[in-house]
Amino acid sequence: MIQGNYIGVQADGVSPLGNGAKGIHIDPVSGNTIGGIGANDGNIIAYNGEDGVTVNPVAGTDNTILGNSIYANTNHGIDLNNDGETDNDGGDIDAGPNDLLNFPVITSAVESGGTITIDFDLDVPAGDYRIEFFDNTAADGTGYGEGEAWVGSYDVLTHPGGLASYSTTIPGSSGDILTATTTEAVAAPFGSTSEFSIAYTASDGIFVVNSTGDAGDNNIGDGVCYTGGNNSALANECTLRAAIEEANFASNANTINFNMPAGESGHSGGIWTITPTAPNDDIVHTVLIDATTQPGFVSDPIVQLDGS
Repeated sequence: MIQGNYIGVQADGVSPLGNGAKGIHIDPVSGNTIGGIGANDGNIIAYNGEDGVTVNPVAGTDNTILGNSIYANTNHGIDLNNDGETDNDGGDIDAGPNDLLNFPVITSAVESGGTITIDFDLDVPAGDYRIEFFDNTAADGTGYGEGEAWVGSYDVLTHPGGLASYSTTIPGSSGDILTATTTEAVAAPFGSTSEFSIAYTASDGIFVVNSTGDAGDNNIGDGVCYTGGNNSALANECTLRAAIEEANFASNANTINFNMPAGESGHSGGIWTITPTAPNDDIVHTVLIDATTQPGFVSDPIVQLDGS
């Protein structure tokens, strides 16, 4: 049992003092506990030269990782099998350390009044599970998270097995970069813990188109409308195509607004024309596309969609 320790930081709990390799390396015994759900159980695990926590291939199962602050490690926050990110598998039937337990997939995170409503999918065997959520300064370069600051948990009771969807709320703000883990059971003794999920950025449910371009989103499902390029004002580009792609993925995102600068190539004579090179995706739930939000609108339309 490892609880209440500073691993990779100095005694002030902040300044870096990382290990050259892994922060914690579980090998070869099962049934270890790192952190917990008590007020002082969690460890700070940061600035280490490899993973924050590695669960080696022969480490077995029931290695519980709860309530920690894991961030700024060179490789991964939690690595099951010591081989990098392990993708989820359908029905979670694969075997390995901690049974390679599937992580939650955050599908939407929409903030209103200081509360974030999170929708997530869980594809695991039947049973009870504790889902922990974390806020991060940044996601890993892989797009997967670590878990810098614990922000809440949700108990999934009598999961039927296979894929199911859930929703909960946590405190937070638009722009929070969220990750999650799955842990077997909702009270001690806990079982295996998953790796961290893919990071998802909370939004206010509104995507703002700032370009007449037609590029798609560079990472559909991360909660950010961004093509990977810039618009004419050198801001991160959000096209109508990218906004629709992100809105389709986020079940609680229901508004697309416009704020396109005059320097856009599709702007002429006070009209902004968007010319798709291919059909946009079908919109899969109710979304308000509000072109009256484009600066300069008075009464006549100034945003035009030209599919000719």
